[in-house]
Amino acid sequence: SFKVHNIVLNMVANLWNCPKLGDFGDYGVFPGAGTVGSTEACLLAGLCLKFRWRKWYSKRMGLSEAEVRAVYPNLVISTCFQAAWEKL
Repeated sequence: SFKVHNIVLNMVANLWNCPKLGDFGDYGVFPGAGTVGSTEACLLAGLCLKFRWRKWYSKRMGLSEAEVRAVYPNLVISTCFQAAWEKL
């Protein structure tokens, strides 16, 4: 149900110290998505990582959005990785 989904979503967001958006008081839940499989979860997490890295890197290096898109982060993973990481 959506109630359980929202409870779990808030738990994970609080564990990761996610910032509360301006409309958090209206909805009482962090933005997020539920997935059925691990591949979907990995791909969503990878997109989140990518966009947060871009924002951090552009601020750190003083680059524009267009400039930071030409730079790619290094993702270091072990040999026991989820197959979805190859798709990113």
